[in-house]
Amino acid sequence: MTIYSYSVLAEFQHKLYDGILYNDNVIKNNAKIIEIENNEKGIIEEMEGFYLRKDEHKLYVMDKEFYPLLPIKVKEEQEVRLVDKNIAYKIDVPESFKINPKNIYSFKELVDMPNIKHSNPNHMLLWGIICHTAYISRIVCRVCSTSSFMKDGYLSAMDMLYDKVNVICPRSSPGFHNSITADGIIAPNEMSGIKKEVKNIVERAILNGLGDMKSQYNPGSLGSVAHGTKPIYDIHMLSVLMLFNNLDHYDNPNSFFDFMWTNNTAMNKRPLPIKLDGEVDNIQFKYDDPKEESSKNYNKYIDMVKSMAYHKDNWLEGVDIQLVNTLCNKFKCSVGRWNDSFREIVKGICKYYNNEPDNCTIMTHNLMTCHNDYLNMVKGVNHIKINEEVVQ
Repeated sequence: MTIYSYSVLAEFQHKLYDGILYNDNVIKNNAKIIEIENNEKGIIEEMEGFYLRKDEHKLYVMDKEFYPLLPIKVKEEQEVRLVDKNIAYKIDVPESFKINPKNIYSFKELVDMPNIKHSNPNHMLLWGIICHTAYISRIVCRVCSTSSFMKDGYLSAMDMLYDKVNVICPRSSPGFHNSITADGIIAPNEMSGIKKEVKNIVERAILNGLGDMKSQYNPGSLGSVAHGTKPIYDIHMLSVLMLFNNLDHYDNPNSFFDFMWTNNTAMNKRPLPIKLDGEVDNIQFKYDDPKEESSKNYNKYIDMVKSMAYHKDNWLEGVDIQLVNTLCNKFKCSVGRWNDSFREIVKGICKYYNNEPDNCTIMTHNLMTCHNDYLNMVKGVNHIKINEEVVQ
C-alpha cells in the first residue's frame, strides 16, 4: 500500500490546510477602504483592509491589522455583502499558520516515502525526483506519458500533503490566474480541449514570465477584485509542469503541446520536454478505513511537511556541484532554456543518490533518454499550421 492515497491524504489535507490563506491570495498588496452593507443598522460600514481570494468562488475581506499574520488559518468568518453587491466573507478570527522547517527526513526518504508500485519503477522514481525538485527549487517542463502513468495523480497527492501544487485544466482566465503562486507548482493538465481565449492566456503567461523563470508575471490588466486577478504576480519560485498524454492519444496532432499554440516555436523552447512510460498499479490506493489510516500516519505526514520545508530552505545542502557540472557537460539539451531545468533536475538526482557517481550517471542518462524519446516522438509529425495572430 502507498501513503499517496487520495482518500487517506484528503483527511490530512482537511485537518491541516482547510481555511489557510497565503500572501498569494491577497489580490492587491495595498490596503483599501472596503465598504460593507449593514442591513440591521441600515448603514455602510467602512474597513481598511485587503481583499483575498482562495479560488474563483470565495472572496474574503480582512482588516489590515491581520496582514502581518499571513499566512493564516481562518478560525471564524462571517458572510457580508459589499456595497458593489458582491458577497464576501469577513475574517473575524485568524490564527497565524507556520510550518517550522526541520531536517527529519532526507530528500531521498521523501521521494521514496510514497512507495508506489509501477510497471516502470525507474521512470516512476525519476518522476518522483522531478516533482520534488520542482516543489523545492524551480523548473519548467512539459511531460507526456500514457494516461495511466500517474503524472497528475502524483502531483495531486503532493498538493494534499504539502499544499501549493495546483493541478488545473484551465477553463477561464480567473481559473488559471488564481492558480499562480509565488512558489510551489502549477501544473496545467491536458489542455487540448480548452477554449481559444484561455489557451492564449496560458500561452502569454508562459512566454512572458512563467516559462522564462522570471520573478514576476504581468498579465497586462489592472486586476479584478470580483475575479480575484492581480495586476502583478510574484512567481519567483514557481515551477511549471505541463502535462499531456502521448502524441498517439490524439486524433489530431494539433491537440498535442508542440503543435497547439499560435507561436509553437517560442512555446517549445520554454518547457523541457520529457516522455515517461509505464502504468501505475491502482489497487495499492484502496484503504478500508481512510480516516483511521490518516490518523495513524498524521505525525509522519507532519514530519514530511516539516522536512520538505527544510529542504526548500537548504536545497543545495549536500549537492556536489562539481558532479552536477560533469553530468551536465556529458548530457546536454539542444535548447539553452531546456538546460536550465535539466541542470536543476540533475541536482535533485545528485541529492537523492548522495552524489554516488555511478547511480547519478545512470539516472541522468535515464533523464536524457526520456528527453530524447519525446523529441523522437514528435520528429517529422505532419500537422496543420494554425493561422492565428501570434501571441506576444
